[in-house]
Amino acid sequence: MGQSGQDERPEASRNGVVLVVSLVAAAAAIVGGVFSMFKEGGTYAKPVAALTQQKAQLVGKPVRAEGTLVHGSLMKKENACEYRFRMRGAGDVELPVRFATCALPSDMHDKPDEDLDLTVEGKLLADDSLEATQVLTKCPSKYDAAKKRGEKPPAMMQF
Repeated sequence: MGQSGQDERPEASRNGVVLVVSLVAAAAAIVGGVFSMFKEGGTYAKPVAALTQQKAQLVGKPVRAEGTLVHGSLMKKENACEYRFRMRGAGDVELPVRFATCALPSDMHDKPDEDLDLTVEGKLLADDSLEATQVLTKCPSKYDAAKKRGEKPPAMMQF
């Protein structure tokens, strides 16, 4: 320090410190923004029973429900492009689903002697129902045939 008690570091050194601090703060803000987008835009995949237990936290958020079609519940609304059905999870917990579309997946059917596993994406509503945007089915015949031959069902690809 000089006689006046001031820091004698060169001006360029102080500017470099300010620049580094600014860059670190900007990087932290970007990382925080990206994480908040993922948190808000994520889809919660849950079995029907877990979804209904956590409904207070998940209402209005995108969810993916996994369960089995309740036999006899698949209905098409007359004069409208809308299907309604119920899904069942563990403990016989049921979730009503509304799917506003004119067509279901080709392998979605309601056969009394065959359970149909479903994955339904959409938003959980306050009335304890699911407004579906996509319905996916698992083809039971494909997996049953492999099981009868003693084969393991094909693994899902991961990325």
